[in-house]
Amino acid sequence: MAWELFGDKRDRSATDDERRQIDSLRTFALLRLRHIAEIRQTGQGAHTPPDWKLLSYSMYSVYQDCVALGLRSEATDILGPSPVQEADQPDPNH
Repeated sequence: MAWELFGDKRDRSATDDERRQIDSLRTFALLRLRHIAEIRQTGQGAHTPPDWKLLSYSMYSVYQDCVALGLRSEATDILGPSPVQEADQPDPNH
């Protein structure tokens, strides 16, 4: 099954063509996440509460795609730390 190739470790039995397809899919997922994050940050096209809700669902879905493709760190870098992660960090001023 194709999903077996999407973990953190690549399947060593995958052909070069399969590896290229997976790399292309990973690139696409990160670009999609970056695009949705930019829309959310700028508010472009999101004018009503349902727009924002759909945007949030889209971002979560694409983030989960990135995680499934072994790209959690890269996806988190795009989105930045969550408020919970920020709260866990010590205050550098104290």
